[in-house]
Amino acid sequence: MKPKILVIGDIMLDIFTSGDAHRLSPEAPVPIILNPETRTSLGGAGNVVVNLCALDCDVRLLSCIGDDDAGNQIREKLSHIKSCIDINLIVAKDHVTTTKQRFIANGQSVVRVDNESLFDIFPDIRCTNLTHQMPISYLNWMIEASDTIVVSDYGKGFITETFMAHVIASAGLNKIIVVDPKGKNTWKYAGASIITPNTKEAFDLTGESDPYKAGPVLQKRLPGAEVIITCGSSGMLLFSGGRVELFQGHNVNVSDTTGAGDTVVAVVTALKAMGTSTSEAARLANLAGSLVVSKHGTACVNWEDLSVPLGDANAKHS
Repeated sequence: MKPKILVIGDIMLDIFTSGDAHRLSPEAPVPIILNPETRTSLGGAGNVVVNLCALDCDVRLLSCIGDDDAGNQIREKLSHIKSCIDINLIVAKDHVTTTKQRFIANGQSVVRVDNESLFDIFPDIRCTNLTHQMPISYLNWMIEASDTIVVSDYGKGFITETFMAHVIASAGLNKIIVVDPKGKNTWKYAGASIITPNTKEAFDLTGESDPYKAGPVLQKRLPGAEVIITCGSSGMLLFSGGRVELFQGHNVNVSDTTGAGDTVVAVVTALKAMGTSTSEAARLANLAGSLVVSKHGTACVNWEDLSVPLGDANAKHS
């Protein structure tokens, strides 16, 4: 039976405009990209959905878009994902769908342009409805119908403190909740099962630049949670109970780190839904992260990708 995963979080549209550049503009010291091509892909929570579906999971999605062209593109892209069995996109008034447009010259990223709204979508959900578009009872049903929940928080206003508290309370103790966090409010994620910050996010949450120090701080502030800190080319750290595991990074040619964190959280979530240990889930997520950064743009992996020999990916224990 396929794992049933509920993805909740900030969805966005990634836009990649790329082409060759052979000279600088006479107007400013910037490259002129000649006859660029533009492609789009799902980002944020949408990229988590794409990765989970590639891992043969049945996925439900709850997110928010604006009433705009980018939101329509997101809806259209999601409609073609067969394993995304339940798409719930709340259209928020005065909300702009988040887009991240990257301009790439000769394979090198030159600049990124973001469009977004930064205000709380659900400042207070202690009522019957999240909005007129979704009753609380349906959110609770989606949580109950799922094996595992992943929260993809990009700090765009969807995952408010009150909303997060409701999700955790509704899930109770029998559901695994994996959180990809953002911001400085550690206690917002109290009750999560696993938290997966990168080193910068761990610093923002704890004030500790050393991930070996940040991990225990997060464990102390989030009792019962396991902590996975992704450390770029250095690999990944897992803090579980009083134990720390280091998964060495793989030696790959890094093309693009876009969406690597989404892949990591998707692999961890899928494996936990299948009953895999967090150590094994982290080990394979570390491999998955290495695979996707060797590709251009947002990318995903499947189980066949993760079945290759792991070589030096064996965990070192401390």
